[in-house]
Amino acid sequence: MNTLFVLNDPPYGSERCYNALRLAHALSKSDPKAAITIFLMADAVVAAQALARRRVLEAMAFRRRG
Repeated sequence: MNTLFVLNDPPYGSERCYNALRLAHALSKSDPKAAITIFLMADAVVAAQALARRRVLEAMAFRRRG
């Protein structure tokens, strides 16, 4: 099954962006062969930027510990 999520809401002030990502994750777990595409536009791009920034900071902290 092919599924497309189009997110346009900001990651703050509403749970819609977060819930869409949770639904996409649940679909991917329930059907590993599913093709899931997430299209971020407008303020939803900030959600990806925040996630990427957090992952970079976690990687930097891991390197300092190791």
